[in-house]
Amino acid sequence: MDDEPLLSTAARSEKHDEDSHSSVFNKRFFVGDKEITVRENYHKGFCGCLWNAGELLSVYIGENAVSLGLQDAQCIELGCGIGLTGIALAQSGAKILLTDLPYAGELVTDNLKHNVPELLAANRCRFQDYEWGDVSAETKAKLPFPFRYIFLADCIYDTELVPPLVSSLLFLSNEQTEIFICYEWRLCDAIPLFWKAVEKYFTHKKVDNATFEYYETKWRPRDGEEEGMFILKRNSFTDYRTNYCHGAF
Repeated sequence: MDDEPLLSTAARSEKHDEDSHSSVFNKRFFVGDKEITVRENYHKGFCGCLWNAGELLSVYIGENAVSLGLQDAQCIELGCGIGLTGIALAQSGAKILLTDLPYAGELVTDNLKHNVPELLAANRCRFQDYEWGDVSAETKAKLPFPFRYIFLADCIYDTELVPPLVSSLLFLSNEQTEIFICYEWRLCDAIPLFWKAVEKYFTHKKVDNATFEYYETKWRPRDGEEEGMFILKRNSFTDYRTNYCHGAF
């Protein structure tokens, strides 16, 4: 693959290994002025694939790292998948904890080792398994609070996962935390359910950016529905244990 052209962050790679039946293949990107090469593995299921929203969020990070003040900012990514967004954050100077279910860890760590080995060795980026809805004191003690930013890409797709996801957003955030959520529309009830759940606790605004133009032909929202990228902030500091985690919708 050494003679293949590198792909810009504004264009999705569709290049596979020569064995078209292989579940493992490489994709190359430029995020900002840095190259990222990630490995996918479809045998890992959802977390082994690169999703459009993850690519879009990575592009946005590369283009806005300075204005966001990512240098040394403590960040966490939920549902990190193969690790593309987390790698983009690490390359942009952030201290990033990438989280997903345990079986994602090996692939994510491989991609970190391949792209940012010195940052991994310096503990500026690492993987930690985390299940949405876990708001225990034991888990809190293992996490590098407080978080300046929380990032999610294509994590809103299942209604059953909305309550634990919102619980985790409350658990991991404070009044200063900004939450970047990027998704593409799917024909399910999870997205309207998510917005109904978070409106009690967060304000939100849509992010408008030229980066999105490439994706307009790929993403098809339903009439009256929004999609793309949003920034959430807490309305006020609310004790997560007495609110959403106890089922208040």
